[in-house]
Amino acid sequence: MEKETTQRLSYAYPISEGPPKSLKPVAHYRKPTVKMESDTVNKLSFLPFCINKREVPVWSIKPCFKKPSIDMDKDTTYKLSFLPNYEAQFRPKEISPVNNLSIDKCNPMQSHTIYKDSFFFNGLPHKTTPILPKPNLNLKFVGPVDSKTIYKVSFPMYYSYEKTKPIIPNSALLIEKGTMQSLTTNKHDFLLKPLTRIEPIKPKDSIELKKGAIDNNTTMKLSFQNERNYMMVKSFKPVLKYKKPEIPMESLTTQKLSYLPISILPKDYLPWAQKAKFEPPTIKFETATTQKLSYLPPGQIIEDHDCPCQLNQK
Repeated sequence: MEKETTQRLSYAYPISEGPPKSLKPVAHYRKPTVKMESDTVNKLSFLPFCINKREVPVWSIKPCFKKPSIDMDKDTTYKLSFLPNYEAQFRPKEISPVNNLSIDKCNPMQSHTIYKDSFFFNGLPHKTTPILPKPNLNLKFVGPVDSKTIYKVSFPMYYSYEKTKPIIPNSALLIEKGTMQSLTTNKHDFLLKPLTRIEPIKPKDSIELKKGAIDNNTTMKLSFQNERNYMMVKSFKPVLKYKKPEIPMESLTTQKLSYLPISILPKDYLPWAQKAKFEPPTIKFETATTQKLSYLPPGQIIEDHDCPCQLNQK
């Protein structure tokens, strides 16, 4: 078969020829050869004016902080009222305790202590030796021990008071040994009704196999006969076919005879109801408007470059 088909000749292969070139013009910026005029409409309309310096009133000037030139007096009221305590500035030396074990046994300790020198003897006898209590287990009583103790003698009302026994709750399991009672609350309240039990009726299986051969004449076969065995019944319904009428239909119908055509009367011309049309003015507008009189056209005002109040806008 030929390779040059209609499809290949109509659509060129894109890889060989490349993408199509755009016909959109390329925009390049070019600087203008003629310089722009400095006399713009804004410069010619609004002339430069001198800005006077703002006068600041004296009463609006806020006072600034100035450092004092004279030093403050060191003799303040506090220093004059309270004299300086030079002794408190020096910390006393700590006296470290002497180790008693380092004293020799030959040199006994001095009897003049700070306590003896501070408190003199008042002439009373010396302190008696304390009576140390002996343990009760070492005492041997000959007779019985007296029941009257200090506590009982002090509180006679409560000495014969017997402590109440605690009421211990019974355990939840109050089941005794033996058989349980069959008569319960439910059985006592709701008695059994003397109803006879109805035996259930078990349905039999619908499929019962016979011993002989199965009959071919089923309900399906007997209800619906085979189509091949009988002919289809012909329909007595008439066939509908359209026939064009030989006589043309009358144009005078009931609709046309009932509703006659209405003749439209010509519209009356009413001059007072006509809208006014636009008519161009015959007299021309004045050229000397408020805008032109307020702002002069450019080129008529000459700037004075020698004015000292001109602003440097550049």
